[in-house]
Amino acid sequence: MCMNFTNGHLELDWEPKNPPFDSQFYEDLLNPELCQKQLLYILANDPSLLTQFIDSGLRIPRGITLGNLEDWGNYHQCLGIRKETDDSTIEGKFCFIDVPAGENNQLAVPELPDWADFNPIKLKVNNDTVKDIKRYNEDIKAMFGSKESSKTVDQNSTMAFKLAVCVPKPCTTQEVMDGIYGFTGIYFQYNDRYCRVKHDKLWAPADYVMISIFSLLGLLTLLSTSYDIWESIYLKPVTTLLIIKPKLFSVYTNTRQLLTFTSNSDTVECLDGIRSISIMWIIIGHTFFLMPQKQNLLYYLNYTLSINSLWITAAPMAMDTLFMLSGLLLVYKTANNMTGMKLLRSLHVFYLNRLLKLFPLLATAVLFQASIFHWISDGPVWDAVANATQNCRLYWWTTLLYVQNYINGVGNGLCLGHTWYLAVDMQMYLLSPLLLFWVLGRRKTTAWISLSCALIAIITSCTIYVFINKFPSSLFTVNDGITNPTYVQLYYYNTLTRGAAFVVGMLFGYLLHVYRGKQMRISKGIAVLTWIAALAIIATIVYSHHPMKSTKWDNRPVDGLINAFCRPLWTFSLGCMIFACHFGYGGPINWILSLRMWKLPSRLSYAMYLFHVPIILIVANSGVAPIYFSVSSTIYRFFSDLFVVFLVSFIMAVFVDSPFRNLMKLTLGRGPRKPKVLKQDNAMPKQKLARLNGSRTPQELKQGHPLPQQNLARLNGQRTPQELKKDNVGTKQNSTRLNGSKNAKNDNNENTFWGVGVVNNRFLKNNEDYY
Repeated sequence: MCMNFTNGHLELDWEPKNPPFDSQFYEDLLNPELCQKQLLYILANDPSLLTQFIDSGLRIPRGITLGNLEDWGNYHQCLGIRKETDDSTIEGKFCFIDVPAGENNQLAVPELPDWADFNPIKLKVNNDTVKDIKRYNEDIKAMFGSKESSKTVDQNSTMAFKLAVCVPKPCTTQEVMDGIYGFTGIYFQYNDRYCRVKHDKLWAPADYVMISIFSLLGLLTLLSTSYDIWESIYLKPVTTLLIIKPKLFSVYTNTRQLLTFTSNSDTVECLDGIRSISIMWIIIGHTFFLMPQKQNLLYYLNYTLSINSLWITAAPMAMDTLFMLSGLLLVYKTANNMTGMKLLRSLHVFYLNRLLKLFPLLATAVLFQASIFHWISDGPVWDAVANATQNCRLYWWTTLLYVQNYINGVGNGLCLGHTWYLAVDMQMYLLSPLLLFWVLGRRKTTAWISLSCALIAIITSCTIYVFINKFPSSLFTVNDGITNPTYVQLYYYNTLTRGAAFVVGMLFGYLLHVYRGKQMRISKGIAVLTWIAALAIIATIVYSHHPMKSTKWDNRPVDGLINAFCRPLWTFSLGCMIFACHFGYGGPINWILSLRMWKLPSRLSYAMYLFHVPIILIVANSGVAPIYFSVSSTIYRFFSDLFVVFLVSFIMAVFVDSPFRNLMKLTLGRGPRKPKVLKQDNAMPKQKLARLNGSRTPQELKQGHPLPQQNLARLNGQRTPQELKKDNVGTKQNSTRLNGSKNAKNDNNENTFWGVGVVNNRFLKNNEDYY
């Protein structure tokens, strides 16, 4: 175990107790004597088996001039090789090797057998191409947490060909190079990267935990759903506290609940569209940059650095949109329900509600990454998923404690690295009561002063911080200086640099609260100018990503200004748009953002954010060969990824999130109320009760009056003569009274939920997102 504290970050280097692959298994397989016997058998007796080994292994990579230095052989064919002999079983083992790349790597190649389809003298690539690919590896891959696990031959260069070799299980790659291909160490230099065989994945405690938890959850879901359907068909709903518990895990009820959308005058409808578009922008950005190896890598690099890719390279701004929405909803929902002192008295509930709200899906994502995602597929480059699995088995606690943005660096032990956003958001949420106390006070002046001072303080601190450290202004900056991993770790994941977006959201949340339920009168001229200014700022920020990607860009003062002010300006512009849309000045933009089609994606946005990166990694690393990059094919890949992510998120929301959210509401006191005792003024008059019970009133008993015919008809379930004449059916109100319950007028304060009374059900309110 190693632990270092540098640059405000804690670096942990723990030895994995439960690695994703069984390294000892590979060592135990090696047997030089058996290897020689199997090689002799293959060469002398079985040309077909020899062909399978050669066909599954070494080839010259396709597209070297386009930047591709990898060939993955035929992974599944190699592992599928199995031949029974008299004294052993010959099976395939798939290995990757690294061969130095560059013009300076001169190889003296011997005469090869006629059948060999591999000539290492062709493994040359000009130095300019090597530099371009280096730039891609160091500046683009690193920022997404790619962990380089290989060792290169040339210590002065990280570039090497990555080639596949298929060998018999007991053999090393060197034995096969000498025995089958006829190479020797002097002629063909390389380093082993790793090998794979069938059934080499290890079971870990996380697998047993997942099986236990989800077996129990599956059983509860089955029983709850069965009861719910049985009750709906054969029983009348009974409004008692005992009935709600069996329905907590019902798929039928939770699905119906998830698909129920309500709104009122306080609902900010456009937020659903903004949140949905932001989450899709994030997904398509990760789809572009988490793709597997490209055959035309240099074309991909050039496209990334061109102006045509602005709609992709500006996608990181969507993260600031989510921070702004988080701060906006925090103030907008809280300001209407509590004061500053009430917040302090219920601070534990304030924090507990947030933690319990995020925990079920986050814990599920961590557990899945540590277990089932490792088993769900396989491929020649599955090591990327295996590294993600190992990180979650070691450092799962950093993610669940929301501290992963300050523990370990980029690509060095982050469990679900994209959840840095949740860590920053939670840290700002924990600090928010320092500002909320003043915002929730009685004086509006105090609230505005506190919000303004907080925003100025954060922007000032961030400006000083970025100018001292001289950060580049984009993830895609390719000039020399601070490396992208350092930029990501110290700036991109930093709570300070993201705090302005959150506070701007709080400011607009309070502005919406101040004008809640009021009519806003804004002249058309001011409205148009506001829209023009907001859209111009957004367009300028998006375009600013282009010049900064140039190799000639070197302007640190401008980088500092962009880093300090682009995020507050972006979120301020979005806040103006939201304010205009909510008060009727949004025009067609508000109509688009308020469409009902955004309701469900917005509600599932939290689950979509959690699961999209693991799903993209699984799909990308299940490939069997480098792909040819094109924009159109990547968009197709995005839509397929989006469909899978949406489906998985919906399932997780129904099976995991909805049950635990409703359980949380019960335990925290937002479940069903106890039945209220009818007040005397709302109680049914004694005279009417007597008539409905089939008896006469005390006055009628004294006077000897018979029971009126109208009441007799009603008691017999028939219509009265007057109603028969008018062909009227008994009213709903009278039917309700006959059942001994209050009518709808007296029942306005009780909402129904799953057939039971639930008060203040915030789950079904709009803008109650899954964050």
